[in-house]
Amino acid sequence: MNNTNTIELTVLGGGGEIGASCFLLNIDGQQVLLDCGTHPKRDGLDTLPQFSLLNKAPDAVIISHGHQDHCGSFPYLLRHFPMVRSFATAPTVRIMDRMLHNSVSVMGLIAKERGVSDYPLYDHGDVNYALKGTRSHPYGEQFSLGLKVPVKATFYRAGHVLGSAGVLLEAPGHTIFYTGDF
Repeated sequence: MNNTNTIELTVLGGGGEIGASCFLLNIDGQQVLLDCGTHPKRDGLDTLPQFSLLNKAPDAVIISHGHQDHCGSFPYLLRHFPMVRSFATAPTVRIMDRMLHNSVSVMGLIAKERGVSDYPLYDHGDVNYALKGTRSHPYGEQFSLGLKVPVKATFYRAGHVLGSAGVLLEAPGHTIFYTGDF
């Protein structure tokens, strides 16, 4: 939608259960993903959010914290859409570095032990690429998502795990607060 001041929310994963948390905000035609997780009780491509519902590359992704159900498909997304802007707190980026590299190893073991042909979903190079481009911002500091629509974001302490954040998004005519796992 390109109408002025329109906003839509589409649940790509995690809407009714824990796992594969991923919410698509369409703000005047600009697409922002809130989290990009995997489902802990599924294997292979079934662990991913419903990326098939994306009608184009997202313009930005915001990761609320470093748990797999909120960041586990982030390197997979960037492998397919390498120009997506990404944002998180600095502690979340550091935690994702460990979690996602470990996930590559675990997916490799699962592929061998269970014969899951879709694994690994990404490799260490994909993790490095995704994290290298992620911009980190401190709590309480407003920043721009760099979109055509002037969307500002601010991270707030969520108290869930180290680095976890709720994010306040301010767009023309709309204010949204995403809690992640508050």
